[in-house]
Amino acid sequence: MKLSLFNKFSRKAVIAGAFVIAAVAGIAFFTNNAQAVTINSEKNCDNNAVVYCGAQTSGGLIDKYKNGVSNPFYSQAFSKTSIHAIYDFFNISSGDIDSMNNGNVKVGSVTRGGDVKVDGNVVATGAITAGRISHSNSCGGSTPHPIGNTGKTFYTRKPCVTFQSDSLAAYVVMKNGVFQFAILASCGNPVKATPKPPAPKPTHKACVNNACSTVNGAGKDSCKTNSECKPAPKPTHKACVNNACSIVNGAGSDTCSSSYDCQPPTPTCTPTPSPYQQW
Repeated sequence: MKLSLFNKFSRKAVIAGAFVIAAVAGIAFFTNNAQAVTINSEKNCDNNAVVYCGAQTSGGLIDKYKNGVSNPFYSQAFSKTSIHAIYDFFNISSGDIDSMNNGNVKVGSVTRGGDVKVDGNVVATGAITAGRISHSNSCGGSTPHPIGNTGKTFYTRKPCVTFQSDSLAAYVVMKNGVFQFAILASCGNPVKATPKPPAPKPTHKACVNNACSTVNGAGKDSCKTNSECKPAPKPTHKACVNNACSIVNGAGSDTCSSSYDCQPPTPTCTPTPSPYQQW
């Protein structure tokens, strides 16, 4: 958030300082994890920035968090101690910062109205941000907080108090699709907000192990009750087996109705004519 200009230094000095910091950020980008996120935003090199000039890569932000930033223009030191203290207030730990190159960081934005967005979708609302100097306007004021034991103060407020544009680019940290925190790229000022619950994953009903169950994934319901999931009866027919009329598996016409139909035929005796003539 750009809130003041450098009145005590020449334009050349400001430009030279910007090039120096840009070079440092570039080195941090190439020496950190390959998953580093880049945001080409305006650099706010002013006395309101929590991290002087912000960071254009997540690797550069990690480097400034760990080492602090030398400030050639202001008497206030942007030390790592002060950065840590302000981030701690927002429940952003050193572990959170170290993990910003593991794929959880998204390029997003924070709006004047307090929404946090990723890919155009609102992931959190009611944003509160921070700065090193106090400001107020018709939208609201700033609440002071001590910066650890340094004797210095930082301030929290709604984005509309200091944002000069409708939105600012930010590193947005998500975990399992849920917002955790954000950091404004231009100034390193942290942001907290109320996470928006992720959209429920699609499900449908299908037969699983002869029961109508809810399964993950989009699709049409293929059942409503367990009775619809009972296996279809296998076709059978009646046939003679070992002289008995039995039910056997497989489709076919019945070849018997009772075991009587399965008995072997009874032999019949036919008298043989005598070769002798009866007298």
